[in-house]
Amino acid sequence: MKAIAEHSKAYCETTTVHGFAYWVKAPRLVERIFWVIVVISFGTYAGYIVGSAIRDWIDHPTSTYIKTYSKVQI
Repeated sequence: MKAIAEHSKAYCETTTVHGFAYWVKAPRLVERIFWVIVVISFGTYAGYIVGSAIRDWIDHPTSTYIKTYSKVQI
């Protein structure tokens, strides 16, 4: 279990996902709690946006086709 915690901390410190590094490097517990809330909130919001887009696509599917023409040379 300790290995998982160490790998998770290393990932959070090196990832480019914004907020994760602040989460593990914050010197005070209040700051860590703040960043956990921020990361979870925006992750939830991103999930909501993706779900909304999928529901919209299911309710109103878009059909696209390509029609080709031959150009006649005279």
